Amino acid sequence: MSPSHRLFPLLWPAALAALGCQGAQRVPAARPAAPAAIVWRHDDYAAARKRAVDERKPLVIDMWAPWCHTCLSMQQTVLVDPSIRALADRFVWLAVDTDREGNAEVVGRYPVGAWPTFFVVSAEPHKVESRLVGSGTVLEFRDFLEHGERGWRETSGQKGLDGPMRHVRDGDRAAVARDWRAADEAYRKALASGDLGERLPDVLVAAIGVRYKAEDWAGCMDLGRRRLVDAAQTRTAKAADFAAYADMCAERSGDETQARSLRAAIVAEGSPVRAVLMDPKTPLSVDDRSDGLRILRDAHDALGQKDAGTALAEKQRALLLDAITRAPDARAAMTFNWPLAEVCARLGRPQDAIPILARSVDALPDEYDPPYRLAWLLVEAGRAREALPWAERSLGRVYGPRKARVQGLIAEIHHDLGDLDAERRARSAVVAIWEALSPEQANPAALTEARAALAKVGAAEASAPRR
Repeated sequence: MSPSHRLFPLLWPAALAALGCQGAQRVPAARPAAPAAIVWRHDDYAAARKRAVDERKPLVIDMWAPWCHTCLSMQQTVLVDPSIRALADRFVWLAVDTDREGNAEVVGRYPVGAWPTFFVVSAEPHKVESRLVGSGTVLEFRDFLEHGERGWRETSGQKGLDGPMRHVRDGDRAAVARDWRAADEAYRKALASGDLGERLPDVLVAAIGVRYKAEDWAGCMDLGRRRLVDAAQTRTAKAADFAAYADMCAERSGDETQARSLRAAIVAEGSPVRAVLMDPKTPLSVDDRSDGLRILRDAHDALGQKDAGTALAEKQRALLLDAITRAPDARAAMTFNWPLAEVCARLGRPQDAIPILARSVDALPDEYDPPYRLAWLLVEAGRAREALPWAERSLGRVYGPRKARVQGLIAEIHHDLGDLDAERRARSAVVAIWEALSPEQANPAALTEARAALAKVGAAEASAPRR
């Protein structure tokens, strides 16, 4: 899951015409100059950190990945908004592709549980001042930046944070250190203050997120049930993120009665989450609205309400097709590849998205994600043999932990084709990829799963009749 999720209103007001000095000639007044674009440094933490120290500024870090649709959406909407660009000179800006092997150290220092994750940090010493998980609206992102800047001032010995935002920062720092108990306690203190303003839904998502990480399923569901209304307070995608965490905890709890009760509260007609996500006037990006519809339909599906889930899936599909049609270029359209592929598969019509993914592959020949998504769709459509060359094309371009995902799809394709020897080789490669990753990018659970899948193939080969 990627509880992940922004709006971007802002048009400069039209300038008024002014009466010139010479006769009655009208001379248009100069328009206010648009703020300069943010200068991002890419995948060079050491250089960005040095610049932040030298210029005595906080450092903003965008932890993203090319396969992350919400990452792409944020980069194309909120991060280019004039009101965010207006803050450009107050920070040093760094974008980190978390899958690149060369970024392992910074990924270890600022770990990511959901993509994207944004940090404001003090570069000297290394201190997290503010964290935003998933997407945010322009207002939420400005709040995140400004709170981070205040924290940086305090760390620098100036007047900075006060009140509940200190507790939020403590929670963020503990979460980065994977101290879930300390993070939970800090967020509890912040929420008990009752004075978080626009940051309340964001803090609620952080709080339920650490309970999920701690596998505190009961506490997670309890928080989800009690604070659904508050999570929808600012009418942003944080309502969907909060509901998604609650639903995942319900799924893992094993308490079917409580899980059904929570899911029913999420999808009920009077639910504040549903009200936010279904209101066309709510200022949500296409990516956020699509994610919200998915979360609602998944809850309906889990409740056995397939017709309601299908109706929401059809809405999601129409929304995404319209967005792809309106996208200004192929990279912007790529934002919607995975959500479209997933929802078409849910509707039992993976073939609907295949031509769109094929066009994305042609338009973006150097990207690894479009051919991977196309291969996945072809497998869903029962066309595994056609899928194989696209998966192999993706494998030739992909890197880092994502390489294991692509290699795993190749193993599934060989399984569907009944080629045990090729499947074994592919699954061995998956294990090797996970074993070779640095500790910062390693995924022990995924490695255990990959080894189990390889062992299963070995057992199948051993039991196969000899020729």
